[in-house]
Amino acid sequence: MNQHCCEWMDSFLQDDSINIHYDEVLREYYVIIDECAAVQCIFYCPWCGVKLPASLRDVYFGLIWEKYGDDVDVDCELLPIEMRSSAWWKNRKEIITELLEKYHNASEGIKGRCLMLKTMNSAIS
Repeated sequence: MNQHCCEWMDSFLQDDSINIHYDEVLREYYVIIDECAAVQCIFYCPWCGVKLPASLRDVYFGLIWEKYGDDVDVDCELLPIEMRSSAWWKNRKEIITELLEKYHNASEGIKGRCLMLKTMNSAIS
C-alpha cells in the first residue's frame, strides 16, 4: 500500500537525489528552488498525474495565530507536540474541509501561501 499517491511518489520522496519533498505538518509537496532559497509547491503528482491533497498551510497558521498570536515562532517549544507533526490535522480529519474554507477565505492565503522561507528551513539545510 502506498503512503502517498503512487509507488513512484513513495520511492522518490525517499531518494535524496530527487528534488521532491513532502512536509507532513503542512501536508504540502514541493520542490526546492536553490537559487533563491525558497520552495515551490506542486499540486499534481509528476509521475501518475493525480491531484495531491490540498495544502493545510492556511489552516495550520490560522489555528496557531488564533491561539498564540501572529508573532509566535512555529519552531517554538510553546506549541503543543501535536502541532509539530501531522497529528494536528489527522486528529481533525472530520472537520478539515470546514477549516480549509474558514481559514482560506479569512486569510486570502495566509502570509505567502506556498512561498516558504522560514518554515521550510529544515528542508533546505
